[in-house]
Amino acid sequence: YQRRVHGGIEDAPFHVGCVADTESNTCPGCGIDVPGNYIKAIGKKWHADCFKCTSCEIPIIEKEFYSVSEQPRHLDCKLCGGCGKGVSGASTEALNKHWHTECFLCSKCHKIISGGKFRVVNGNACHVKCK
Repeated sequence: YQRRVHGGIEDAPFHVGCVADTESNTCPGCGIDVPGNYIKAIGKKWHADCFKCTSCEIPIIEKEFYSVSEQPRHLDCKLCGGCGKGVSGASTEALNKHWHTECFLCSKCHKIISGGKFRVVNGNACHVKCK
């Protein structure tokens, strides 16, 4: 049996031999053939371990997701305001964005802002003491 995911919604399992399939068997996540079980999403076959959120790189196990440029993303994945990569675990929330701790930098001295105190200069975070 295999499972198929179309537009983020999982279909019922099916026998491999019951479905005529002329699509590529190459996983877009790793470039290796996909024999046996796979996830069908965004019109492609993926190994389960390769079907990851392109922001946080954590496998997508939920039935719903979205895609950007044919790449899967979690519905609730947060992108870092500094580097643009996915944010998971400990992070800083400021200026209506999420930040990796090491990416939340002072716009004046370019050092990490920690302790929660900063000021906003021209829309950017700045240490209270930086001029």
